Amino acid sequence: MPLPAADAQQLALIIGYQAMALINRDLTRAFTPCEEEAERRLTQFRMTQH
Repeated sequence: MPLPAADAQQLALIIGYQAMALINRDLTRAFTPCEEEAERRLTQFRMTQH
């Protein structure tokens, strides 16, 4: 049985948000180590400047 248009649209939004969450998780996993390394290097640089 087909869903009413509003229900179908809401379901499509939910599916889209779930897909975005997975993409965001993958991006976070990829970039967090880089950000942590950048923060370490910035901290070291700041310590040598004082």
